[in-house]
This record gives sequence, C-alpha cells and structure tokens, in this order.
Amino acid sequence: REATFVINTDPERGQLTSLQCGLQEVYSSEPMADYVFFTPVDYPSIRESSVTSVREHAGPYPVVPEYNGRHGHPVLIPTTLIPEFLALNETETARVVMHRHAGRTRYVDVDDPGILLDVDDPEAYRAITQGIL
Repeated sequence: REATFVINTDPERGQLTSLQCGLQEVYSSEPMADYVFFTPVDYPSIRESSVTSVREHAGPYPVVPEYNGRHGHPVLIPTTLIPEFLALNETETARVVMHRHAGRTRYVDVDDPGILLDVDDPEAYRAITQGIL
C-alpha cells in the first residue's frame, strides 16, 4: 500500500490534533488496516529492527517498545482503539488512551536508544548524526 500524506490544516491546536488527522485517515480508509503505528516526527533515530520487533507482537492491545526500562516510540495500536483517540479533546493527550489500556499493553524490549531520542533542535540533530547521542 502506498503512503498517504495527511496534513493538519490547524496545527496550532496541538500535537494531538495531528495524530487525530492521521488516525481519521486510517479509520476512513477501505479496507481499513488492522494496526497502525504512530510516533512523533522528531524521533529520527528509530531502527527498522525496533519497528519489526514491535510489529511481531501485534494483537488486540497496544504495543510499546522499551529500552533500558523506558517506554518509547513507535507505538502500535489495533485500529479498534482509533475511536478512543479521536474522541479526545484538545486539552488531552494520547497518554489518556494509553493509560486506559495500560493493563493490556505489551512492552517489547529493544536494543535501540533511538526509541527515546526526541530531537527538537539543530544541535540535537547534529549530535545524533555525529554519534554523540
């Protein structure tokens, strides 16, 4: 399946609304996928092996990678959870839904510090590309 680019026409409303735009596109597609990954755009160092490891644990529950006991990205959810994310208001975060399903969530150990590396500025990006982080 080809990638579909979804644009949040009102990004000032916050990060959640961008996630909701993407999830709405998945939810309205035919045929709808069984699962969807999501991750903030500023996690450029996630290894393909981490994505594969998370995907291999797909089921009727969220799947979250862990590195040294810390949760990271990408998160994999069954599309049956999309309506819960779409129902969140602008003052909430995706964590609301994730906490609601914490008892069912599967955590997958990965050997990838990139699942934790949030790159918010040029200095952090340079550090990653030069192997400092």
